[in-house]
Amino acid sequence: MDTDMSRSVVLFQVAAAEHPLVADAPAREDDFLRQAWAEVSRENPVDPAAVTLIHSEWQFSPADEHFATTTFPNLGEVHFNFQRPGPQGWEEAMAQARAVVQEFHENQLREEAAKSEERVLLPVLRSGGTETSLAQPFWDLVPGKLFATLARVGPTPHGTIGMDHVVPSQISDEAEFDRLAREALGNLTQDLRIGSTAAPGEPGGMLELSHPSGFVTSLVVEPNFHARMSEIVGTQRLVVAMPCADVMYVADADSEWRARFEEMVLASTHDPYPLAPTLLLIDATGPQVLTQKTA
Repeated sequence: MDTDMSRSVVLFQVAAAEHPLVADAPAREDDFLRQAWAEVSRENPVDPAAVTLIHSEWQFSPADEHFATTTFPNLGEVHFNFQRPGPQGWEEAMAQARAVVQEFHENQLREEAAKSEERVLLPVLRSGGTETSLAQPFWDLVPGKLFATLARVGPTPHGTIGMDHVVPSQISDEAEFDRLAREALGNLTQDLRIGSTAAPGEPGGMLELSHPSGFVTSLVVEPNFHARMSEIVGTQRLVVAMPCADVMYVADADSEWRARFEEMVLASTHDPYPLAPTLLLIDATGPQVLTQKTA
């Protein structure tokens, strides 16, 4: 990585603004702050009194310190990354700064790589039309109602579940997407937990499916889902309740479970993102949405 430390990037935080204004100027010059402010002012007419914080790559010169105190009356904080050297010390100071920045970026890459290794590629079932996810590759389950994307899923240091979404730039072609989709579905079928109220193949039973990842409902996009569940439940017409993303119930669509599942879905208080509480009918013709609680 080629890091140019000869220019000092300066961030001007303006009161009530979400993002700072950014400019840069030659770091060796005694008035780089003045130059950066002139550039910012040309592009963004800003009252100097609105500037509350300045962050600079390099420490100000005495001239720029005077400029800061006389130009920005409400300036509360000034931060910088690297101390300003004497006139003859710039080459050594910039070399040291480049080494620090290089090490910082390398540590970031290592952390990101470690995070990726800890996360598992999974399909993520979503409610709504695919227009809500144009930035992500997807496949439809029920057009306009249910679709699935891919994400690398894993725990965060805060105890929540983090998702790194698979975006188009990470997929070279349709074959690559298919390969990733198969990998994701394979990961989901591992460690799948299935509980049943009846013996396999015995009519009238209800299945409860769960997975340690918390995304068990994504299993409905698996090509063999209908065949596998039909064999266990003992019927071709299945009703599938998904009151939230991390649990799923399956039963005979013509049994008393259908009404009970519908009540469960409608009574769910789970957040509808990414998956609204949903009741599906799945038979040999494919899936269709019976009920979906979107609000």
